[in-house]
Amino acid sequence: MITWNPTYSVQYVEIDQQHQKLLALLGELETAMLAGRGAEILGNTLDQVLEYTDYHFSTEEGLMSTHRYPNTELHLAQHEEFKAHALDLHQQYAAGQRALAIDTLTFLCEWMLYHILSTDKEFGSFLSAKGVA
Repeated sequence: MITWNPTYSVQYVEIDQQHQKLLALLGELETAMLAGRGAEILGNTLDQVLEYTDYHFSTEEGLMSTHRYPNTELHLAQHEEFKAHALDLHQQYAAGQRALAIDTLTFLCEWMLYHILSTDKEFGSFLSAKGVA
């Protein structure tokens, strides 16, 4: 089960809270899948993830701009990659492919955890060094 773990903290409360919300959405999908309802809620989960990541990425990108984060370009590229892949999964679901729950959960979990533990932690360290976090 995917749940928030303090090792995921980037030491910036707002970003940590947003990550917790995203991981909770993934946990809901995982729970539904274990109950045999993954295909049933997948579309709604993807809608929520896409909507919330727009909000979350906007928060991070605003902080990057305000504080002149030197690795902004790489970070933004990762955000765009995520959005494109998540949107593709959503379009496949909308086109009638209902057997996407496992692929979707795997992608979302792997991407989120990698991104948080590497790219976002680096950004959190930058904010801390600037006295922002």
